[in-house]
Amino acid sequence: MKAIKFISTIIAVILSLIFSAVLSITANAQTFESLAAIEKQAGFEINVPEGVDEIDAAFDNGRITVRYTGASGEEISISKSKADDVSENEAFNAQLTEEIDGCEVQLRGTCSGYYRASWRSGNYSYTVSSDCSMSLEEMENMVSSLM
Repeated sequence: MKAIKFISTIIAVILSLIFSAVLSITANAQTFESLAAIEKQAGFEINVPEGVDEIDAAFDNGRITVRYTGASGEEISISKSKADDVSENEAFNAQLTEEIDGCEVQLRGTCSGYYRASWRSGNYSYTVSSDCSMSLEEMENMVSSLM
């Protein structure tokens, strides 16, 4: 009987931990309770598209990365850092440079659409990635909403 009570207590604790935190952010072994707290640690803010309620975010090596699930189930990642350059370490067979809101944005993808956009604005570098392809218009709208 004690074993059953112990197991049910453990399960209750685990479930309360899972459901009590919609947002838990880890940064260099520190846990933050909100995106505002991680932005304060980073010294800059990051824009998240309107209507996004649940996010997972991290702060590592001067970069804030926010991940969320889009309306169609796609996994989207947005990164911002004070880095001097926007580096790309993945090869895509479709590459295009577009001017969006006064910034040169490098779009990368395949024949089915674009998976990544990267640009610099002021002293910051930005990257948007999706695990599903986006049309040129969708990617431009996403980038524009983050500027």
